Formats: sequence, C-alpha cells, structure tokens
Amino acid sequence: MSDHKTLISRRNLLVGGIGMYLVTGTAWPAYAGAFPVDISHAYGVTSVSRPAHRIVTLGWCGEDAALALGVVPVGMIRYGNFEEGVFPWSRALLRNQKPEFVDPTPDFEQIALLKPDLILCVYSGVNEQDYQRLSAIAPTVPFRSSPWAAKWQEVTEMTGLALGFKEKASHLIGKTNRLLNELAASQSVLAGKTFLFGSFGSGSNELGVYLPTDPRVANLVAMGLRPASIVEKLAEARPEQWSGGLSLEMAADLDADLLIMWYGNAAIRESAETNRLFQKIPAFARRSYIALDEPVAFWAVSAPTVLSIPYFYPGFARRLAACARLSER
Repeated sequence: MSDHKTLISRRNLLVGGIGMYLVTGTAWPAYAGAFPVDISHAYGVTSVSRPAHRIVTLGWCGEDAALALGVVPVGMIRYGNFEEGVFPWSRALLRNQKPEFVDPTPDFEQIALLKPDLILCVYSGVNEQDYQRLSAIAPTVPFRSSPWAAKWQEVTEMTGLALGFKEKASHLIGKTNRLLNELAASQSVLAGKTFLFGSFGSGSNELGVYLPTDPRVANLVAMGLRPASIVEKLAEARPEQWSGGLSLEMAADLDADLLIMWYGNAAIRESAETNRLFQKIPAFARRSYIALDEPVAFWAVSAPTVLSIPYFYPGFARRLAACARLSER
C-alpha cells in the first residue's frame, strides 16, 4: 500500500477497559429481525440473508468493528509491527481465537479456502473487479463512500448492518462520538486552532497533506480543531480526493497553529526535520508540532476505530493541547 494509506499516558485504558467501555450496561439482542438485509454501497447492493458465522475482514482495521460487536473473524490482515500481528486494543477481544492472516492484495484463493459466509472490506481500496470476484466467494460489503475514504462511523454502521447488530453499532458510534466531544471540552484550548496533517517521503521536497475527507482529519475537526486555510483551498481543488501535495518551496506559507506529521520510521522523520525547507514551516519553527513515528500512533490516528479511539485519543488530546498552547506564545 502507498505511504499515504504506509504514549498513550492513560495506560490503564487497555483492551479490557475498552471492552467495558463498549458494552457496560446494555444487553443486545442477537440478530432479532435483522435478516434478510440489503446493504447499499458504491458498487450496488449486497443481500445478507442470514447471520454470518465465518467472516473475513479486508482493508485497514475492519476487524475492529467486528470485534467491538462481539464477532471474531476467521480471516483478517496482519499488522507486522505488533505482537502476534494484532493491535493491542483488540487482542483480548479475540478471546484466544487465532484468525488466519490473509493477503491484503487480496488473495482470492486464500480467502475462498477459509469458506467465509461474509466478507467485509469497508475501509479498503477494493475496486469493482475485486468486489465481483469476492462476491463470487461470499456476500461482500465494501464502502458506501469511495476507496480509502470510509470513516470509522461508516465502517461501524455497515459492519453492524451486515452482522445483524444495527442498534449496537449505533450505540458504539454515539458513545465514541461523545468521547471525542468530551475530549474537546476537556481541552478547550483546541477550539478553533488550525492544523495541517501531513506525511513526508525521504529526500522529497513535497509535503503530503491529508484533506478533510480523510478519517484522521475528520476526528481532529470533531475535537474542535479546523484545517488550515491552505488545506481547505487544496480540498476545494480536489473534491474527490483524500490527500494532496504541497511543495516545501512554499513552506513559509504553510501557516497553521499545529503541524502534525506521521513518518514511516525514524530515518524519514530525521530526513524531514533536517530539511532546510521543512524547518521553515512556522509551526515546526515554534515547536507546536507533533511527530507520529510509532506504530500505535500511526494506526490509531490513520485508521481510527471504536476500539482505537478510546485507547489512544485521551493521551493524543493532551499532546494536541500542549502544542496548541505553544502556538499562542
């Protein structure tokens, strides 16, 4: 996959705590009147006639929505930087089961051998041809929006519909939205601050910039921040895109209160931070800057879910607030 799609301090909010956060106080009926269900998406309509017992999740973090709803996939992609290939916020929810790791390409033969009765690929880049081939194996639910554009709300909603847990999915979405609102209220310094969220390739003189349609930007907006004006202008010129590029030759014009960057590794971060043009970005110069170069931060912010948001965002909100205060000096 391309690099645009290549601490927490509250350590007591581990996976067990997330499980309590998700389900405490509510009993959810399994499948009551949920089937058959027709699910509209970008490539048409998928009919799910009965509860699925063997699901495969493709794309980024699709398993999180299923696990949050109490369903363990038989197949999912592997996350190489994590113990046993599984995120720390979702490991306990596997309940000692071991899904088979599938090739994200996707590998149709490997998926067929798992004999799935449902395939979920909502936050993915699956094209229409891939969708047709996957649908020949089992009912397949891709995105309603567009490739690599589904926000965590869409992923959770469509997963809930497909699994027969519409109400539970709605509850999870509402609770996670409330958490983001609470974080915004607890860090009022964030309100109205502008930000630029970018990425960088080693040796490049261009900054990759994420646009408001991208999930990592949308969550920051939900917390009271707003995209820098230069990002909004770029979004107007690229209405169907989730990212764009800006030359570092215009670094002095990349005006934002906060600069947030993700890096594939420490060497790429060093390449950016020692680039003389990059150093002219105002937010970097005044240190109202956050570098995300560790796997937990990258995945929780790049592909947020109803599991990763309560795990990571409380600490992330405090880091953002500290940067926002620096921008006021």
